[in-house]
Amino acid sequence: MKIEYLLGLFELGQYKQCLAQLQDFLNIHANHTNALLLKAKCLFEISNSKYNRYYEAYDDFIKVLDADPNSLEAFQYATYISVYIIKTDPEKSLELCNKWLDLAPQVHQVEALQYRAQAYRTSKNYPLALKDYDQLISIIQLVFADDRIKLDSALAMAYIEKGQTYLNDLNNPNVALQVFKDSFKYQLPDSQYYFDIASLAFSLQDFEFGGAVALRLFSSGQTVTPQQV
Repeated sequence: MKIEYLLGLFELGQYKQCLAQLQDFLNIHANHTNALLLKAKCLFEISNSKYNRYYEAYDDFIKVLDADPNSLEAFQYATYISVYIIKTDPEKSLELCNKWLDLAPQVHQVEALQYRAQAYRTSKNYPLALKDYDQLISIIQLVFADDRIKLDSALAMAYIEKGQTYLNDLNNPNVALQVFKDSFKYQLPDSQYYFDIASLAFSLQDFEFGGAVALRLFSSGQTVTPQQV
């Protein structure tokens, strides 16, 4: 069996079949780094809240990085799992983020900075999280300068996450609202964001901005729930 066949199964979305055959492959080729990476990706893809194999996937991604410290793909997956799923070791998350950032081209730095900012929030280091969001905004403007759709989407989420840091972590709704006003320049991907921002604006008696957000919500073509109405 060749690794190309197993990669084909993965590309077709046949993750469980790919995983089953990888076990046999790795019994023969125990030190095959690409096969171990593929196994970890299969474990990641088949995992969910009811069938959690994220920890196994994470361990395998770390083994890949031990064998190949320059594997950007292993860094991407391992860091995501550490930051957003495991969450219990922010120091390890930050170590992964920093090593990934040292290796990554600018297009990957967008994601790596997003993860590191979240890791700083988890460790309650909010000043460094905010610093990362500012750096993230600058890099997004460089990376996606020629793609307005990606530019708008990425900037919107960067401002939203920065605003949520002020609102939810630092309990500073006034500054949060100012950040959300910056995000309003861009099309937000989910109607819930418009609802939350409008509600915050109304609670702070900024009725003009709250009304503008509400109008954007109803004209966005996105699904609006009865609660949001």
